[in-house]
Amino acid sequence: MVSQDDADTSSHTTGRMSSSKARVQIVGRVSGRRNWTVEQKLAIIGEAFASGSSVASAIERHEISSGELYTWRRQLLDGELGGVRNGNTA
Repeated sequence: MVSQDDADTSSHTTGRMSSSKARVQIVGRVSGRRNWTVEQKLAIIGEAFASGSSVASAIERHEISSGELYTWRRQLLDGELGGVRNGNTA
């Protein structure tokens, strides 16, 4: 005979299920694309790469991806962050 508790869960997932008191974290995201100004990008880059700070905390705080942050940094180093190259052509 199958008890009510056994009927509520399938045997193939029982080992992976957490307790009923487990917490679920809901992460809110901004819908759609966001447009960052050059000043905002520079501030985020400065915050992320400042001495004693954390890239992970900056990307979490501003809800951006690490790829986006590193793209902005590369653009800054290449002189392209404002959308215009720095004039050095190879």
